[in-house]
Amino acid sequence: MTVEQDTGLGRSAARGGMVVLGGQGVRILVQVASVAVLSRLLGPRDYGLVAMVLAVVAVAEIFRDLGLSTAAIQAKVLTRAQQSNLWWLNTALGVGLALVVIAAAPLVAALYDEPALTALTAAMSGIFVLNGMGAQYRADLTRRMLFARLAVATTLAPLLALGIAAYAAANGAGYWALVIQQLVQGAVALVAVAAFAGWLPGRPRRGVEMGGFLRFGWSLAGTQLINYAASNIDSVLIGTRLGADQLGSYNRAWQLLMNPLVQLRGPTTTVALPVLSRIRDNPALTQRFVQRGQ
Repeated sequence: MTVEQDTGLGRSAARGGMVVLGGQGVRILVQVASVAVLSRLLGPRDYGLVAMVLAVVAVAEIFRDLGLSTAAIQAKVLTRAQQSNLWWLNTALGVGLALVVIAAAPLVAALYDEPALTALTAAMSGIFVLNGMGAQYRADLTRRMLFARLAVATTLAPLLALGIAAYAAANGAGYWALVIQQLVQGAVALVAVAAFAGWLPGRPRRGVEMGGFLRFGWSLAGTQLINYAASNIDSVLIGTRLGADQLGSYNRAWQLLMNPLVQLRGPTTTVALPVLSRIRDNPALTQRFVQRGQ
């Protein structure tokens, strides 16, 4: 890589970091506003019931993506056939996991001794389908370093979802307002990233090299599974021992504290991954970029 290319990539990374960080800032404000607004319309039990479901079924989100988004972003070469196959694989995993979650809904209700969780869990399963369909579009925007488009999509979705959820909560929807918020956010994000990516998947094809993506993704999924256990065991324990009301209060406090911190970490990964994947064959340059990024 030449000095000019090095400088150009550095500037692109810096601009991308600012764009993504700005988008994340807006998302933080929306998330804080979501807790503040909806907490006045809903009770701790409403939050607690939804948190119970998310703490259990969120593990399926790891297997829905299976690390394939990251595998696509960091790949040296990604053909349109491979991209289409990855889209179909993510979508199939999303649909399959949604069916598993629907079948397991009575077990989730039994775990917490909350009959209302059966219907709530089944409804939340739609998130896996929406996220599965959008995974490779988000990966494509990140791979091509189209951070402005990605930022618009990821800020527009929660903003619209908050408005619709607040309307539903104000009209007596109860905890279903939080379910509506999750589903609307997933649907809007899917439409936005698909439109910004500007392509539709072709039919799945055999004979396309996919082994490298699957091996990379499976290794990453193992790490994500460990992180999931560390991040959600507290909600499971509080929900099973103390009930929905206490978990709801805990969950709202956790969202106000942790969501901004999680969002601030996001831009680093979003920008660094496509940049470092392009220069990984140059260890000295990679080290320089990592040091500058830190």
